Amino acid sequence: MFACRFGAPVIPGVVLKEKPGVYRAVVGDPLWPSGRGPEAVKELLEKLALVLEKYISRYGEQWYRFEPVWAD
Repeated sequence: MFACRFGAPVIPGVVLKEKPGVYRAVVGDPLWPSGRGPEAVKELLEKLALVLEKYISRYGEQWYRFEPVWAD
């Protein structure tokens, strides 16, 4: 919402573990909002989700979710 409100890009980034004690930072291309309204927010989140999906599917063992996916 901040990016859309002020016309700022979102810069996606991940840190990948290459081997024990060795990490690699990956910074993606800027994702620019298309406008300022709710549709622009939705579109920007969808773009970000596509970028993250690429890394999560390839490096799923390195992804940690801070909230439970399924309730007990």
